[in-house]
Amino acid sequence: MPEATPEQVTGMWPMLAAELAAAKTVVIGTHVNPDGDALGSALALSLALDQLQIEHEVLCAHEAPKYLRFLPGIDRLKHQSSYKEPDLGIVVDLESMPRLGSVCSAMASADSIVVFD
Repeated sequence: MPEATPEQVTGMWPMLAAELAAAKTVVIGTHVNPDGDALGSALALSLALDQLQIEHEVLCAHEAPKYLRFLPGIDRLKHQSSYKEPDLGIVVDLESMPRLGSVCSAMASADSIVVFD
């Protein structure tokens, strides 16, 4: 996928805001064998959704590496979603859905999916 221009990114914010406003449940997912970019992005987004009072879960197929377990919110990381059909899936630091590993089915069941890579 080609990289978006700054103007295109600016134009996407209203659409994202509308998706978030409409969502009752959100799943945030990132790639298998997560690194600092993946976990940092997912957890920062989780903290932001807390501020917006949007119910959500952070999903990853693998545990956080020991050297990243200091990250704020690391205890939020789950391997399975408790939502059968989340309203919104947000994928971070990932260009290919199969790299979600075992949490791919939870993301695929979302009504809408947003990708940040």
